[in-house]
Amino acid sequence: MKPEAAGQIRFNRGLRSHIQIPLFYVGKPHALGAILAHELSHEVLTEESITDDSIDELEMLTDLTSIALGLGMLVLNGTISK
Repeated sequence: MKPEAAGQIRFNRGLRSHIQIPLFYVGKPHALGAILAHELSHEVLTEESITDDSIDELEMLTDLTSIALGLGMLVLNGTISK
């Protein structure tokens, strides 16, 4: 995983996907919620075959997908550092 990545998901079609989150986030529930919401939104976009050539645009789309899926409060709470 890249050092700047807060999390990543490895897709296994037909099987369970795996989300990895650095140990740095242990004990930070708001950040963990935001990361999980974001990575699960990646899963939904992949299952629906929605992609984008620009990684930056895909990341913004993923955050919007989180909101559309009802996970917006997790993402918003994760933006507040405590």
